[in-house]
Amino acid sequence: MATLRTQSGQPQTPQASHGTYRLLAGILQYVLLTLAILFVVAYAVLACQRMAYPYELEWMEGGMVDHVRWILAGKPLYVEPSVEFTPFIYGPLYFYLGAGLSKILGVGFFPLRLISFVSSLGCFWLIGRIVRKETNSWTWAMVSVGLFAATYRMTGAWMDLARVDSLFLLLALAAIYLLRFRTDTRSMIAAGLLLGLSFLTKQAALFISLPLIVFTLLACRGWARYAFAGTFVLFLAGTTQLFDTLTGGWYRYYIFDLPSQHPFLQIMAFGFWWFDIGKNLAVALAMAIFAMILKPLVWPRRDFAFYTCLMLGMMGTSYFARLHSGGYDNVLLPACAFLAICFSLGATGLQSAAQSAGESRTTPGGTLPLHSALLAALYLVGIWQLLILAYYPDQQVPKRRDERAGNAMIQALRSLDGDLFAPDHGFLHAMAGRNTFHAHSMALCDVLRGDNEKIGDKLQDEIRQAIQGRKYEVLVVDEFPEATSSFMADLAQKLGIRVSEAMGPSLLDLFKSDIDAHYQCIGPVFPKRDVFWPVTGLTTRPGWIYVRKDSPLARAALSQPASESPPSRP
Repeated sequence: MATLRTQSGQPQTPQASHGTYRLLAGILQYVLLTLAILFVVAYAVLACQRMAYPYELEWMEGGMVDHVRWILAGKPLYVEPSVEFTPFIYGPLYFYLGAGLSKILGVGFFPLRLISFVSSLGCFWLIGRIVRKETNSWTWAMVSVGLFAATYRMTGAWMDLARVDSLFLLLALAAIYLLRFRTDTRSMIAAGLLLGLSFLTKQAALFISLPLIVFTLLACRGWARYAFAGTFVLFLAGTTQLFDTLTGGWYRYYIFDLPSQHPFLQIMAFGFWWFDIGKNLAVALAMAIFAMILKPLVWPRRDFAFYTCLMLGMMGTSYFARLHSGGYDNVLLPACAFLAICFSLGATGLQSAAQSAGESRTTPGGTLPLHSALLAALYLVGIWQLLILAYYPDQQVPKRRDERAGNAMIQALRSLDGDLFAPDHGFLHAMAGRNTFHAHSMALCDVLRGDNEKIGDKLQDEIRQAIQGRKYEVLVVDEFPEATSSFMADLAQKLGIRVSEAMGPSLLDLFKSDIDAHYQCIGPVFPKRDVFWPVTGLTTRPGWIYVRKDSPLARAALSQPASESPPSRP
């Protein structure tokens, strides 16, 4: 066992073998770092390309811009649901930050995407900083950053969207950083405030906080033991009471009541581990398990307890959110951040164990090359994990034909007179020259499928009366490549509205009979089927333009061929 044989049959000394493995490890380290950096650069380039795109990258982005417009108009964010405005079930921080930046840069997608992009870069920095302090290795810090960047497509190409997730994660990671590396009371208070702000961005921060509160109560000493939990609880209770009082109880309705009423998807109880994590991050999960097993051998008990609680908070948050109806790939971001960190912790734990074993097993020729061999294997495993997450960058960026189609759509809608109702696409009516508001269909559907029948029935009646009373001169009904939507079918059944299996998940489909009675389709929005589909999220686009039947355009449309009308939906 002390010597190896070369191809010529001559014995190879352990020193020569060790040199071979060191050379191989050096090459693989270079390849791994190159891949990690490429994923970070690819994300930055994609985000910069997408940031200036003037239309929705994902179907709810326009609704986020409408929230900013609503705030800039001087109106309260949390109000009684109505056709005019119904807020999304998120905290207010992202919207008010977006409103402040929009005052400087102008209202649109760019300011909100800029907040998310900068927040995502902050997440990269914090992940790298945490790993650097834990491992004292710039290599593994960069690998963790690259691994998180590589989950870009896995998490829905979401990090740079005009959505709340990147800001929420940045604030949560900042709190986690303080809890991990600081023990003084002031830092615990700051961590509580940061996690409170994360909650005001997205309520998932509450699930991250619970295990960490248990950790600080058990592991900290003195006043620091209670500082984090006390600050977070007081901040959460105080802001809830304040906003609830200012909004007449509507804040609590949107932030707590509606999210708790989402049905669970039983298939995701297993699907999260197999389809989300197993098929994408199985290698990182295995390394995280190694970290949890090996680190107690070299970590103090306090540090092991911290990462155990962090695992419960971050993985549990993504798992619980994935179980909820409507939980898209973006809810995997906390789990991906945790696994990106623990991948490198597991790798360095194995590396340390191998080094110790190699030093304890010596021969007359020197130490066995166990450490260098394992290091080469770890780099190879890292390369494998990154390659599993590889994606096609060009599929994440809209094409020029999409922007041209959008410009033509805006011109067509501008040429039509009167109020426009396009609930599946926020901000579209504002781009088409209407300085009005209407609620996004996702926000409306959250209310309609909620448990409060009084509020839901009132909103349903308002929507129906708006259509029957011809409140809007122009309606835009979406089209979908999917043949059916179980979500909208379930909602239709609850509302007592007949929806055929041929319908897509458009809110206006629920009121199709009312629309057909009072409006006339004048044709499709886009003449081609291959343009203007969003690059992520729900696959939907503006499909059909309807006008009031008493308008000249409606009478002219009656003479058009049947192919110019939408497909029949009984």
